[in-house]
Amino acid sequence: MKLLYFSAAFLSSLLIFSGCSDSTSTDEKLTQAVTNARQNNWTEVKKISAEVSESNPGTIAPMLLTALAYEKEGDMAKAIDLANQCVKNSPQDFTANYTLGRLYSMDIKRHTEAFSILEKALKLSPGDTNTLILLCNLGVQRNEQATGKYLDQLLAQKKLSRIETGKIHYQKALFLANNDNISDACSSMIQAAACSGKNPELILQAARFIDNSGVNRRNAKLLYNSFIQFYKKQNDCDPAKIAEAEARMAKL
Repeated sequence: MKLLYFSAAFLSSLLIFSGCSDSTSTDEKLTQAVTNARQNNWTEVKKISAEVSESNPGTIAPMLLTALAYEKEGDMAKAIDLANQCVKNSPQDFTANYTLGRLYSMDIKRHTEAFSILEKALKLSPGDTNTLILLCNLGVQRNEQATGKYLDQLLAQKKLSRIETGKIHYQKALFLANNDNISDACSSMIQAAACSGKNPELILQAARFIDNSGVNRRNAKLLYNSFIQFYKKQNDCDPAKIAEAEARMAKL
């Protein structure tokens, strides 16, 4: 269960480059490129970015926009190559490191590199929500010990919606369970269910988790009942899931 904020924050960070150059036309072109990116006009993004790069060699903003365009077009090799160049050109630039880490995070073979680069990005922009989300996604999968503090930082920010906060509590429960802290994991799972809003699947997963853990299974019974009452009102409900919840609840 992953979260990912990406395009809006990425493009907004690139706009910071505008106004920092010595050329008004360069700033205008970068703004045009970002506008086209928001409209998914990737051919135009590459065209404008190439013009900016030609007149401003080594500037990473157009390179990052081009990397994004290649990614959206499915050419991950070119996207990663450009992101790597950006990090080499500006090793202390947050957006460059974040972009490279995010691209690496899409390849399971590069998750170790992704986690390391994203940790560097977080040091460059402490508390960045998008970076924390990626670190949590990767960290839970890999059971990285630093993940606990990143999950707590993300929850402490209170920037996410209620449903998204529920997903973070869910991730925290999995992380705690992977580290044999079952009691606290169940508590996090209850919090996940409480934040579930209109996501009955999260309620069911929380119920299963607590049921299987054997810790205070009365909570599992309450969650199964909550799931059934909410889920059966939906037009596209799956009768098999309701039957499963009813059968599990009957055994508690």
